[in-house]
Amino acid sequence: MLYLTKLTLDTRYKAALHALADTYALHRLVYLGFPDQDEGGPGRPLYRLEPFDPVKRKAPAILVQSSVAPRHPERWQERGYIRVEGPIEVVWQGEAAPPPFPGRKRVEVALCAGQVYRFRLRVNPTVKRRFDQSSKRPGHRRIGLYCEEDQRAWLERKAREGGFEVIEVKAAPQRGGEPVFVQDVAAVDRTFYGRAPDRYNSSCNREPDQLQHLAVTFDGMLRVTEPTTFIQTIEGGIGSAKGFGFGLLSLARAG
Repeated sequence: MLYLTKLTLDTRYKAALHALADTYALHRLVYLGFPDQDEGGPGRPLYRLEPFDPVKRKAPAILVQSSVAPRHPERWQERGYIRVEGPIEVVWQGEAAPPPFPGRKRVEVALCAGQVYRFRLRVNPTVKRRFDQSSKRPGHRRIGLYCEEDQRAWLERKAREGGFEVIEVKAAPQRGGEPVFVQDVAAVDRTFYGRAPDRYNSSCNREPDQLQHLAVTFDGMLRVTEPTTFIQTIEGGIGSAKGFGFGLLSLARAG
């Protein structure tokens, strides 16, 4: 069972702009509405900041998927610049689920092999490499994949492991919500966090006191091949850096 929540930010407020400019602040903002540790903890929510267009006055929105229902939506609402929609309860057909929570919308989803869906997936495409003692940083660490061919191959591998196949896809590195050319390596989105904990260093390329994540958004069509594995993929997310806005696989009916 999953819960889907949408948080829309009012950019007339400086606090909203700060959250959009600082991915670590956005991470804290998302987790704000979930249970505290003494209440059982938040689980591992997945979320994605949707592309937005200030010129067209399309407000930025954060899509949040969680295995634990947000327990404190009032914390979001008290901020004054967040509009909360949901959560919607998503139940897989045949799954043993508790009765619907009063006032919440519930959707039952039946996944079968051969079904086709449109999808969106924002990921941090990386591979783990081992560097010997001659390197400035010996040991294993993750390296970003900047070439579009490598990014597509990475997605195909994740699809085979995740119970689906990619029918068609467009890959767009993103910066500030706006797509840039895949070939323009210098323009690839690097998400910065000020003085983040060292425990995050293994999942990114690091500069002094900053973290960087390569971000690529895939939009396309997929076909379900193994429903049980595919459900596990949806629930667990895809790729690394899931705690910072990556890995959420969103589906919509094709056609």
